[in-house]
Amino acid sequence: MRSPGPVEWLGVAARAPAALLPAGMLLAAAGTGSPMTAALMTSFALIGLALSVPIAGAAADRHGQRPVLLATAGAHVILLVLVLAVLPRLQLTAAGSTPVATDAADGPSSLVISVAVIFALGAGLTAPSASAMSRARGWHLHHHRPDLGVGLGAWMRREAAVDELLLVLAPVLAALLSGRLGPGAGLMMAALLGALAVPAYAMDPVADPLSDPGDAGRTAAGGSAEVPEGPLEPLRVPWPAVEHGQQMVAEARGMCPERPGDPTRAVQPRRAGAGPSVVGALLVSLGLGVAIGGSAISALVLSSQSHRPEALGLLLGLCAAAAMLSSRRLPRRLRALDVLRRRRLFALLLLLTAGLLTALLAVGPAEGGPWVGTLLRASAAVGLYLMLGASAGVLLVEVYRVVARRAPTAELVSTLSSVAGSLLIGLVVGLITAGLLAEAGAGVFSSVVVIAGAAAPALVALRRGQRLRGGMRRHAGPRPDGSQGSASSTASL
Repeated sequence: MRSPGPVEWLGVAARAPAALLPAGMLLAAAGTGSPMTAALMTSFALIGLALSVPIAGAAADRHGQRPVLLATAGAHVILLVLVLAVLPRLQLTAAGSTPVATDAADGPSSLVISVAVIFALGAGLTAPSASAMSRARGWHLHHHRPDLGVGLGAWMRREAAVDELLLVLAPVLAALLSGRLGPGAGLMMAALLGALAVPAYAMDPVADPLSDPGDAGRTAAGGSAEVPEGPLEPLRVPWPAVEHGQQMVAEARGMCPERPGDPTRAVQPRRAGAGPSVVGALLVSLGLGVAIGGSAISALVLSSQSHRPEALGLLLGLCAAAAMLSSRRLPRRLRALDVLRRRRLFALLLLLTAGLLTALLAVGPAEGGPWVGTLLRASAAVGLYLMLGASAGVLLVEVYRVVARRAPTAELVSTLSSVAGSLLIGLVVGLITAGLLAEAGAGVFSSVVVIAGAAAPALVALRRGQRLRGGMRRHAGPRPDGSQGSASSTASL
């Protein structure tokens, strides 16, 4: 495989604003001293970011890639500047009790908060969908430029890997910048890249045919006879395992051929009656979203207790890195465990991690203690967030394996969007609920939200596991060679 060229690096920079937005928004809003404000703004930014991909895809089908990228880049930069301009109006004093903008009451002005939330939602909606556009470019080159030898499977795998790597690096970069330049530095970097990298990527010659509305619609949506289907672009949630899971589903259904000219045929699910399994997958996604959202606010509380605001981004980056590595490597290394036991193991590990995180927050900051106590506390926080990310990454990949084997082909995109939507709803619920508790001064109870979210995957895995064991014993039968076989548990959750 050839090394990345300038166009590839430009594409990476163009998709960085969308990756930087959630962590940058959380860090910038956390600088106001109000966990609830940070939770609200981050939640609405996530909602807008999830909706931006299908909206941008529909607009590109109608108007072409280049106009959409240029328009969204300009609007995104403007809205990020507005967010940064309104945040000082919510800034608390060093004492943390007297806000700059107030009503007659003792809290930040509801009007200013509403304006900030609207700007955060707009920033998410206008985030340049360079990742989705790059997938459409790979689809176009694979089907319409076979002389270039672009393999769609390798292209899509590279896209998923780049997106996941950016989601890991974005919180760390935002944390490092905020430690030197202030809490809004992550959003400033996103605005800078949106103003420079996205327009340059939009002007790349590859976008010329995709800027013709007719050709863009045929290649992205699959309207022509030669191209039966386009790349799957359901809702996208900024969590590493989501990218890998959606790519796994596309490959399992035969939608990513390795060589130009290979047929793209969808593989039908193995069994009928996928309803209960898919519903269980949605419940697991919802619970994981609550746990991840609550853990973000818990990280905010930990960073405020240690008086290290940049620790928030570092903990989120470690959690995302663990999710990426576990979703790609850890399941393959546990071949000795069957799928059912692996799900139960990581569901219980997630629940245990949530309980330990609550205990860590209950201990409170080490006041006047030796540096050894601070080091032990920091090490415990790092270990817990690594465990949380690893468990959530494995469980989310198992969810997508269920979708790949059980979801009907005609409903595949809607099922993938439902999984991402469940995860998004869980994230919003976890962020806002934990933010409310942290705002009320009950920082330890913000981590109880993580326990509540972790309980859903544990209950689903344990209950479905008991039913599956009975079903496998009943349906196990002799194989053609005379040996006794057992039903696979991979297809159910």
